[in-house]
Amino acid sequence: MSLVPEGFLPFGSLELALLYGLLAAAAAADVAWRRVPNALVVVLAAAGLAARLDAGGWRAALLGAGGVALVLLLLFPVWSRRALGGGDVKLAAACAAWLTLGDLPVFALATALAGGLVAAAALVLSRGALARSEVPVQAAPAKGRPVRVPYSVAIAAGALVALHWRLR
Repeated sequence: MSLVPEGFLPFGSLELALLYGLLAAAAAADVAWRRVPNALVVVLAAAGLAARLDAGGWRAALLGAGGVALVLLLLFPVWSRRALGGGDVKLAAACAAWLTLGDLPVFALATALAGGLVAAAALVLSRGALARSEVPVQAAPAKGRPVRVPYSVAIAAGALVALHWRLR
């Protein structure tokens, strides 16, 4: 028995497993190294466009590419102000390849909400590690410097919420 009702999502189990695996890998890489590998993002975007093509034809794939471009366009100013890392911007755009244009507002809201939780967790964990002296002095954030947040975790969560939010 599947947790996703039949016909709820246009993608098959194999495509969804690939999406979940790629998102998990991106989130894990960001947590471990604060980097999202470009190759992973390219595979995620290409797989999303291929899945859209398979599920809905050329029109769906072109709309997916339009979503990718829209997300890049909207997040470029955020990246240029150094409020979001380049890997996070590319990951969000690659996630848009899997979503419809109508899913993008849910994706943005879910990502922002998850981002708040991830940022709070990163702050608590960084303060706790400093208090226990588990973080070497050179790795500890200087007083007044922001804590680096693995925002790809929030982006992955936002993409999954948006994908499963779709109602028929």
